[in-house]
Formats: sequence, C-alpha cells, structure tokens
Amino acid sequence: MKKLLLLSIVLIFMSLFFISCKKDAAQPLPAPTGLTISWITGVGSKIDWNSVNGAGSYYVYRSVYAYSGTFHRLIGVTGNSFTDTSSVPTTGDKKYYYRIAVVNNSGLETVSDSTLATPAH
Repeated sequence: MKKLLLLSIVLIFMSLFFISCKKDAAQPLPAPTGLTISWITGVGSKIDWNSVNGAGSYYVYRSVYAYSGTFHRLIGVTGNSFTDTSSVPTTGDKKYYYRIAVVNNSGLETVSDSTLATPAH
C-alpha cells in the first residue's frame, strides 16, 4: 500500500512538472515590422526595423531575388538597424532584397517579408 501511495505521489509531481514545462515553452515572436531601407551612396544599404518585445537578437538576410530565391544570413545583431557595406554595387544596377528575423531567447526565428533596396544614382 505504501509503495502504491508513493508511486501515485511521484506520478502527480511528474505530471505537474511536465504541465509546467509545456506551459512555459517558448513561443515564436511576431515578425519584425516597419522594415525600411535607405541607400547611402558609396557606403551601402542602411536597414532599419521596429524593435520586437522579447527579442534576443535579429538576423539580417539578403538575396538578389524578391521571393523565389535563397536569402543568405549576413549577420546577427542585437539592435534594430544594420548598414550593409557589402551591398555597394561594383557594376550595373544591382538590387538587393532584405528580410529580418527576430530570434527569441530559445532560438526560435520569425522572419519578416522582404523589402527591396535599390542603389540611387
């Protein structure tokens, strides 16, 4: 009888622990909004976005394709802006598309829509 009671108590505590863990599981944050890009002649693309409450950091992604191409991660930052000095075109009218991913403290990412940066001539 004592063993059965002890086993019941252990199972109750385990159930409470797992319910507590599941309730506190990390949730993805909303995607960053307000993504704006300004071209700084001779420097590159300055990218700004609205901060997201609870963000641990942000990843900046870039592509030469708006939606169908692969976006490559450029950098991780803790603030809500970044200047991409590698986007200075050497030839032609190269266009860059950017996306920002917010990363919560558990490493979950939520990615914004892409925004175009076009060098001003």
